[in-house]
Amino acid sequence: GFRKKYGTIGTIRAHLPRSIPMIAVSATLTARVRYDLVDKLQFHPTKWRYINIGNDRPNVAQIVRAIEHPMNTFADLDFIIPLDITCVSDIPKAMIYYDDILSAAPMIDHLNSRVSKKFQHLGLVRPYNAAMSRTYRKDVMRLFRAGIIRVLVCTDAAGMVSKLSISCHLALIHSLRDVIFLISTLLFNGDCRRRS
Repeated sequence: GFRKKYGTIGTIRAHLPRSIPMIAVSATLTARVRYDLVDKLQFHPTKWRYINIGNDRPNVAQIVRAIEHPMNTFADLDFIIPLDITCVSDIPKAMIYYDDILSAAPMIDHLNSRVSKKFQHLGLVRPYNAAMSRTYRKDVMRLFRAGIIRVLVCTDAAGMVSKLSISCHLALIHSLRDVIFLISTLLFNGDCRRRS
């Protein structure tokens, strides 16, 4: 259903005039969650509008990859950090979204183990989530945008960063853990390349 904390916003509506407009915005909103949202936010059953602009963009390619290895090995993410790198920029910038902050630590360890020994001290793979301090998140995002940090292992906190206009790969580890969604995002030239 709709996020529990956001769902409590509806209690405020009981204290406000119905003439005060309310908007709910989401990047993903299934029909079931949409109706849950309408109920919890106490929208009038017929006086609300649903606008879906979709995710079909010329600069985004979505590729589904089957998981071939046990999830706890993270071996299916090996394509993100090639073993034959000679310089830091050989590691494509990537954001990996994972739905569990605690389980992300072994993923970060695995990816860091793939970084050449001569570059491991640079901290090229970093966590990014809401549990981190605001200063840490701001600094890490600045370093990621600059290309100093190459891979972020994120929760939805990174999605809250507005207008992340950078060229990078995104890997989403689905909560069902049965697929990896690889989205190659090349925002600057609108070109879409597939990586296997």
